[in-house]
Amino acid sequence: MARKLTPERQKQKQEALSLRYDLGWTERRIVDHLHLAKTTIHEWLVGNSHKGLVGNNTHITHLEGDCLEILPTLPDESADVLLTDPPYSVMEDYDWDKKDDEFYRQWLSLVKPKLKAKHSGFIFFDSRRSYEFEGILRDYFPIKNRIVWIRKNMSMGRVIKDSFISSYEVVYYFGNRALDLPKNWGAERFDSCEFAAPQSNFSDKKLHPTQKPINLI
Repeated sequence: MARKLTPERQKQKQEALSLRYDLGWTERRIVDHLHLAKTTIHEWLVGNSHKGLVGNNTHITHLEGDCLEILPTLPDESADVLLTDPPYSVMEDYDWDKKDDEFYRQWLSLVKPKLKAKHSGFIFFDSRRSYEFEGILRDYFPIKNRIVWIRKNMSMGRVIKDSFISSYEVVYYFGNRALDLPKNWGAERFDSCEFAAPQSNFSDKKLHPTQKPINLI
């Protein structure tokens, strides 16, 4: 039977979880910060890693392929939510990231009829080209919010002498479905947030150059 934590210990546990999964701190750094035993911190983190993100009864169908080929095969007005992270056209080392405006118009025109009358949409985009993409997006959906995701840990150590370092991405939100927001006024209600981008030593290990943190999603 698990021991019941004292109020002080419970507060420390919540702080440890927040430091790990919201800010991306390592276990060692959390141990040094909270002055607690390494075994205690490890037990808390392992026992609570991303609990409840996917229910036991969730049915998921994974369709892998080119969105321009798969979207036409989906039924119209069948999707409640659009959550997508398209190529940003800013990464010179990756051919898959090199897209022009016509590509964005293609998939936006294909995805629009697939959304139900009541829907929500969340589209990630790079801050350096967001003004260009926003002009295209507005031709298809009325934008309600620009959510700012701050990910400073991806910028540490970079040497740029002629401009400021980019440390955030934009998430465009549109739609008319009611958002399932918490009753209490917490960080989830605001249009800016800070989550560390996944790295190789994180619980949600980095597997893709533009991977997003689970807690942000």
